[in-house]
Amino acid sequence: MKILTISYCLLLLPLTVIAQDVHPDVQVALDWKLPAHDCEPPTVKQSHVTSGQERKYKKAAQKYEKCMNKYKSGLVEDQKKMMGSAVHGLTQDQADIIMSNMKAIQKILQPEILPPVSAVELDDPSLFYGTQRGH
Repeated sequence: MKILTISYCLLLLPLTVIAQDVHPDVQVALDWKLPAHDCEPPTVKQSHVTSGQERKYKKAAQKYEKCMNKYKSGLVEDQKKMMGSAVHGLTQDQADIIMSNMKAIQKILQPEILPPVSAVELDDPSLFYGTQRGH
């Protein structure tokens, strides 16, 4: 029974050494989850807009932009920390997890790209006025 216990401990020893071998920075990068933000985009009612409502909307838009910039700067810092964790050495599985975390951040940081509009469409006033050309 004593030999069985010793051999069991010797089998588990390499597993514990491997589990303890993860650097704390790498572990933080592996455990990272996308943080939620409480930034609320401004809304405007489609009724008659007064100058007071317009000022409130502009103020709310500035507040929203400031909140989103703060949120995105936090994501940039998280991404830099994840990139820095690679200097401690990563397994392929760890690298895959960290890369997927970084891709999630990158999706949020990239601006929304609208499809290009051709020059022919820009010359057509019906695009802007909802009428046919010449009518």
